[in-house]
Amino acid sequence: MAPPQPPMDAQARHAAWLHDLRNAANGVGIALEMIELLLQHDDRPAVVRSLARAQRGCAHLLALVRAPIEDESDASS
Repeated sequence: MAPPQPPMDAQARHAAWLHDLRNAANGVGIALEMIELLLQHDDRPAVVRSLARAQRGCAHLLALVRAPIEDESDASS
């Protein structure tokens, strides 16, 4: 079992958040590009799967964007 990690400072948390945000945005972009290619090949079932993947990615992006706002409002209470 790995030893517990010390808590991250604000700068490290922000860097990790930006990394997660960039990865989520890239995932959505890839899913949308796949939809375009799959439509060209008339692969409707794969289009549906890619749309679902893009939708999940957008939900994840929204959660990431909202998280700092919720954390900041908790800190100001």
